Amino acid sequence: MTREEEIKKELAQIEEDKKKEQIQKQLESMTLVGKFYATHYLNRYMTKKSSYRFDVIKITGKEYRKESAHYKPYGYTGERIGVFKDGDRFTVEKVKFFDDDPHLWRYEITEKEYNQVANNFVPKIEKFIDELRDDFVATDWCSQGDWGDEKNAGQLLSDVGIDFIELSFDEYKAKGSNARILEILRWNHHPYLFNTKLYKGQGWMEIVKNIRDKMYKDALSWGSSIYERDMPRVLTLDKFINENKY
Repeated sequence: MTREEEIKKELAQIEEDKKKEQIQKQLESMTLVGKFYATHYLNRYMTKKSSYRFDVIKITGKEYRKESAHYKPYGYTGERIGVFKDGDRFTVEKVKFFDDDPHLWRYEITEKEYNQVANNFVPKIEKFIDELRDDFVATDWCSQGDWGDEKNAGQLLSDVGIDFIELSFDEYKAKGSNARILEILRWNHHPYLFNTKLYKGQGWMEIVKNIRDKMYKDALSWGSSIYERDMPRVLTLDKFINENKY
């Protein structure tokens, strides 16, 4: 390496170090991590309105994103729950966010107030949907487009002789609450569930019990709407466990 190349390398390193220092200083100046905000005063905003939108925000981190260096390189990360109503249209969404503009978050709220929306408002809607679904007769199970892949993966387990339980939608619907087993295990990512087949791989029942225990613990911890939503699911898991003791 020539002296000229060495100097260029040294200068490049100096620029890189300066840039890292600048990024670090900017991140250190961002002090909103751990705070909670709402876009409106929730105690008066929705009164007698035919349309409204409000967000509650939990800020969990801050980042520098190199790919956004010419637009929004610095931003806060966290969770946002948005509620939108316009006449008969009603939408609730819970998303992760990256945002550089804290001025949009107008009103600081407490963690308790944020959790009141996250753990009461949203589960109340989910509980209502659970109850509404019971009033209708479903004719099929929705595989979300993964049916073919899951069939092939499950077949590999069948080929080596691993036993399974067939969680047939129609069959278990006839028995009552067991129709929920397929959904509960899928929502909680049971690793031995492929389409409607729950394979009895090593620890398969312990995983079911762990799902039940965590759901029960969370229901007791949060209480209120979380409890109302999840306790029927816990009882359904209990019934499934008792019916499939080995």
